[in-house]
Amino acid sequence: MKSQKGGSLKNIDKPVIAGILLVIVFVMGLIDLIDAGSLIYLFLIFGGVLLVGAIFAMKHVFWPVALIGSIIGIFTIGPYYSRSILSLAAFLLLIMSGGKFTPVSKSSEHFVDAGGFGRRQGG
Repeated sequence: MKSQKGGSLKNIDKPVIAGILLVIVFVMGLIDLIDAGSLIYLFLIFGGVLLVGAIFAMKHVFWPVALIGSIIGIFTIGPYYSRSILSLAAFLLLIMSGGKFTPVSKSSEHFVDAGGFGRRQGG
């Protein structure tokens, strides 16, 4: 077993940290929802996508949905832009860890491992 000297950042599980940040953003949105009133339906839709993105990020599957969840979180603003900053940090962590995600189905294995973007490997 290798011992690590110092605080090496190479072995940090970035998608799990991004998922935790997105869950924190979701909970902060729930707390602010008390004062929102008629915006509850809007929060349920976008908050649901945010939460699904967080779950997919923590499970290391379906990278595009995790990215979409973090992008939606960027537009939630919050007090002192706290939710936007946390979602931006989650977005950057997900961008840096795109290759760690596994394809959901056999049909998506031929795409590039960092999300695909429609390019096929090979022929």
